[in-house]
Amino acid sequence: MKRTIFTVISLLTGMAIMANAAPNLMVNGSFDHPEDPLKYWTIDYLPGNNQNYVNNIKHVRLMPMYGGKSNVLKVDVNEDKTGQDGAASWLGGTLVESPFIPFEQGCRYRFTLSIRGTKSGYHMYVSGCQWKPGVKPYENPNFFDLRARYRGPWFPDTIRKDTWTKTTCEFPDKKLSSLAIKNLKDVKLIALHIIQIGSPNCHFAELYIDDLVVEKLADGYTGGKVTADEKRIGE
Repeated sequence: MKRTIFTVISLLTGMAIMANAAPNLMVNGSFDHPEDPLKYWTIDYLPGNNQNYVNNIKHVRLMPMYGGKSNVLKVDVNEDKTGQDGAASWLGGTLVESPFIPFEQGCRYRFTLSIRGTKSGYHMYVSGCQWKPGVKPYENPNFFDLRARYRGPWFPDTIRKDTWTKTTCEFPDKKLSSLAIKNLKDVKLIALHIIQIGSPNCHFAELYIDDLVVEKLADGYTGGKVTADEKRIGE
């Protein structure tokens, strides 16, 4: 009888936790779409869109299994990475853009993902975009139909080579300047922006990512922050 009661309590507790958990707003954040594991992710950049990343797709690969996880995205950069003109361009890095999700004005979001790789530099931040002129809004948009409008703070550096670690960043900040709030008014969609970058002292670097989760936070952003630009405007 005691075991039955304990089982029922455990089941109810688990159901309560699931009910209170915020839903994952990211589409295909774990690369498990049944049609295409990379569906809605942007990894290929044509010369007309961004000449710095014409060979980008050669340095992005879906790993069926890595580090105990299935369907892991590998992003690397090395000294053999060349641009359209044949010149070395590995310093420009390798670019990946996650699927875009709608941004609700006044709201804040938490982005969380698992990472692993070398200790060389990488940049990750939430990118806020608006539709390009003449493009009619549609669901699960293509990166090339959008225009960057707002950049969030960088994710903290928690990467390790020997184990998976979680890294988290919130978008936007809790307190924003009037200029930031003005720019945010144009943002319609948000995504995770990732660049794996080499350096003169490190000609090879790799980053593995998985389990991208986006949750809408209970608290929104407020004004009141003053930036250097606004101080100059007020002078």
